[in-house]
Amino acid sequence: MGVMDRPALDALAWYLDQFPIDQGIQSKEHSTLFARGRAHPVLQHFAPGTVNIWQPFYIHAQQCIARDLPVIEEPSIHRYEQVLYVGTRNREENTNAIIHLLRALKPGGRFILSLENQLGAKSLEKELRKLPYAFESESKKKCRIVSLRKDAQDTELLAAPLGGESIQSPIFCEEIGYYSHPSLFGWNKVDEASQLLTSLLPASLGKRGAELGSGYGYIACEVLSHDLPPEQFSLYEIEQAGVRCTRKNILERFPKVKTESYWHDITQGLHQQDLDFIISNPPFHRQEKLDLTLGEAFLRRAHQALRKDGNFYLVFNQHLPYQNLLRKLFRNVNILASTPLFTAVSAIK
Repeated sequence: MGVMDRPALDALAWYLDQFPIDQGIQSKEHSTLFARGRAHPVLQHFAPGTVNIWQPFYIHAQQCIARDLPVIEEPSIHRYEQVLYVGTRNREENTNAIIHLLRALKPGGRFILSLENQLGAKSLEKELRKLPYAFESESKKKCRIVSLRKDAQDTELLAAPLGGESIQSPIFCEEIGYYSHPSLFGWNKVDEASQLLTSLLPASLGKRGAELGSGYGYIACEVLSHDLPPEQFSLYEIEQAGVRCTRKNILERFPKVKTESYWHDITQGLHQQDLDFIISNPPFHRQEKLDLTLGEAFLRRAHQALRKDGNFYLVFNQHLPYQNLLRKLFRNVNILASTPLFTAVSAIK
């Protein structure tokens, strides 16, 4: 379990100890939704079969599935007596998710948010006070726990702030011209490092390739716009909304092109082998903390999936020490560009 999740989950467990769940809810099958839920002792407050988990982050979803916890793909409107939500660092993601989760509540239902103070809990609490619902707030374990309750006659649906039909719907960002989602890093901009890398790619990359960490699909769309695009192109992303956005952006631009988009953890390996090329602008944070092992895992998995003489095109922040590992794994490493911020390389297996 990530250290950044633990305080909010522990605070949520404390809150449920202080303000127990109504026994009527406890006895109803699938009456509670645990949004961005985890396999955590907080689940001990619920009877088996009464909780559904919505978890769009692949690793956490698989941890729940491994413990036979019911993981759903999308919350339904007016479905739940109670919704619990573990907030994230991204304010826009929280605002978007909360409105959709309130829509998932039945009239009279209760919504509970738990968020660490250092992730913006106090400002989010102020925003939630403005909503037309009964409001309560507690502070514990350096977190805020906010409870909202719908009126029993309240059947109105609040307007989603970003316009998406559902909690994971791709949202069109006019400033970048792509569909994206606030759960993705840099969701409403074109990443500078990705722009640099795509500007350096050759016109022909090969017939079979993959992108590791596809985000909303910017690099993929740039690759597919080449005069000689790959015949098979597999895209991997750990956030479920990213997979949806990538598919949407590719379909809008290249309706006849076939690609495969996978909701997957790259550190577990790729579904394909003997690829001609792999492209990546890998993450280097895990749970908001610097984690060099994550980027290193991307390098190792790329090496495993490439054919002999296959190319790995990579861009990373200048301060990250990936070059030594690249030279250990690959027989030839070429620096394509080096700026004050980024390094772009081509590595041949």
